Parts: sequence; structure tokens; C-alpha cells
Amino acid sequence: MRTIKNYSGWIAEEIVKTYLLETGLLDISVPSDRKFDFVAISKSDFSKVIAIEVKASKYSKSEIIREYRTLRESFAKIGFPVIMFYINYLDKTGLIEIINKTLTDTLILLSRDNLINEIEKITAPNNKV
Repeated sequence: MRTIKNYSGWIAEEIVKTYLLETGLLDISVPSDRKFDFVAISKSDFSKVIAIEVKASKYSKSEIIREYRTLRESFAKIGFPVIMFYINYLDKTGLIEIINKTLTDTLILLSRDNLINEIEKITAPNNKV
């Protein structure tokens, strides 16, 4: 069972990397402390750091909000935005959630355009992070 869990997480991370590379972010790396799956630096503002967390999940929206509540609350307390990806690795679909100081329980269908739109909101010059 552990092998399947590792495989599903790896597939989910590879799917997310593909989407992230299409967004125009300058740098995507694995942080040395492994608190997050990836850290991204905005191409438009090098001081804007975005944490990326990936969960392989086949839960519905309401189940995701409930199942990951504690983790999501802990991410709301850090000093920079987090993009949570909930990836169904079987059908290669997913949801994203932007956590930026507060939880909104808003999950957005993962698409290239939706992800770019959300990253632009986070990295906008008037958005102090």
C-alpha cells in the first residue's frame, strides 16, 4: 500500500510541475527543509515567494475542505501565499486553493488559465505578502 501512496504522490507532483512550468514563474525548486513540495519565485517580482503543496486526492470539494482543515489552517499562519493542489492522479484532474493569510474554502478547477489568473492575483504589485 505504501508504494501506491508514493506513486500517487509522485504522479500528482509531476502533473503540478507541468502546470507550474506553463505559468511563467521564474524558478520552481524543492525547499531544503521540505516544509512544502515546491517553492516558486515570481518572474514579475523576485521578492514574491509562493509555497506549493501537492496532495494526491480523489476527495470531493467538501471532503477536501474537511480532510485537510488542520494543514490548511497551519498554512494560513505563514507569511507568504500557498497554492494547494489537490490532484486526482487517475484522471489527471484537480482543484487548486490559494491560502493567503486566511482560509476561504474556495476551491478552483485546475486549468492553465485558472492557475495563471490566481498567480497573477498573488503577485500583483498592490498585493503585499
